[in-house]
Amino acid sequence: MFQPEILSLLDEYPPLPTRSRLMPMKPMNDTLPIQESLSSYFVRLARKHSCSPMTLLRNEVLAWTKIKYSREASSRFTSNYIRTMNGVSFYAKELAEALNNLTGQSELDRCSFLPLTEVLDPRGNGLLHHRPHWCSECFRDWRASGNEPYFPLIWMAAPVKFCKTHQCTLSDMCPHCGQAQPFLPKHSYLDHCSHCGKWLSTSTITYLKNIDDFSLYQYDSIEEMIVNGWRCSSLLNSSSFINSIKVVAGELYNGSIYEMERELGFPKGTIANWSKSNVSPSLPNLLSFSYSLGVSPLEFITLLDNQHIHPNIVMDHRKQASKRKGLSVDEFSLVKSVLDSVISSGISEKSVQSIARDLGHTVTLLRYWFKEECQAISRLYKEYKNSCRVKNEQKDIDVVKDIFKRLTDKKSKITNRILQNELSFHGVILSRPHVLAAVEEERKKRLLL
Repeated sequence: MFQPEILSLLDEYPPLPTRSRLMPMKPMNDTLPIQESLSSYFVRLARKHSCSPMTLLRNEVLAWTKIKYSREASSRFTSNYIRTMNGVSFYAKELAEALNNLTGQSELDRCSFLPLTEVLDPRGNGLLHHRPHWCSECFRDWRASGNEPYFPLIWMAAPVKFCKTHQCTLSDMCPHCGQAQPFLPKHSYLDHCSHCGKWLSTSTITYLKNIDDFSLYQYDSIEEMIVNGWRCSSLLNSSSFINSIKVVAGELYNGSIYEMERELGFPKGTIANWSKSNVSPSLPNLLSFSYSLGVSPLEFITLLDNQHIHPNIVMDHRKQASKRKGLSVDEFSLVKSVLDSVISSGISEKSVQSIARDLGHTVTLLRYWFKEECQAISRLYKEYKNSCRVKNEQKDIDVVKDIFKRLTDKKSKITNRILQNELSFHGVILSRPHVLAAVEEERKKRLLL
């Protein structure tokens, strides 16, 4: 018998969840600093489907992207391009979006550095390691506690070369066969070698007694980007970055970006290009810049803690910028007087490099502090070299004329061999264009006689 109350009970059932083509697996530790990377997530997803990562990529995922793939270029794809899925590139965007659609997830872009796309170099220079790095102690701890091993995103960042938890360096070679690991291994076990199949954890671990301040700063800053970058994604854009540069330059360097570059030790024009939005900094440059100001990259871009910006003028972590030699007042006056005297003479028989060598300075230093003077000396030196060239060419032409006159007076034949021997005796090369032109002209004169 039909019972209407049964229909009312059916209305109380919850709706069916949204179905996905692939297993709706969540990333490991997606709210912690050791959040899983996108490549690691992809390998574990392949394991859930009992197939190799490349099989899952070719047969399922690539069809949902705009990535052009061919079997002929598969080696280059897996070795060079697939690693950028953890960065800010086209591959990261396409694969994160495809995996979101296939797994029913919505925030897999956090497994890469995509939240920082607008403030980092789009080419990803200095952003990612060229091959996977891992901490053997972490693998050992995870296996001992029954947790599935994975590769955190922070291990993928090129500036990170150690594990902060265990104070040891990261490994990048199999301890058994000595091979580097691909980002998409042949099997789906992340803590086992893709070549020999043995466990990647090793007992030979290099522990670090003292980690320098800049290395710790890099680790903490990248950790902060991973955890909080997506939370302030609306502020992580080029406009906020440019505005922060102008604000700091106005407050600390009288509005002069070039003065900021000089004080912080950056090559001239580097920060100026960033402030014009035509160039974005690489991750190493962004870290060096924010460290020089005494704040984290996120604090600088979002101006969360602008009142505590105190520049670190001594920057031992920078190789090229921190070691540019300065000039005292007396040295500056001496160099300028030498350069001005050369310019006032109207001729320079020495190049800028020779003058710098005589003064005991590098040519880079002279061009940095005396740009206009160096350009003027370079022009004078070029004019001097051109005048010397013209004089030398005229000497060669006079030698040719003298040889033809002497041989003509003797009524001798002037064959190419005789002419070559005569010119070689005087140190003149026949194959030079001005010499050939002079020889041709003299032969024409002789025919007219």
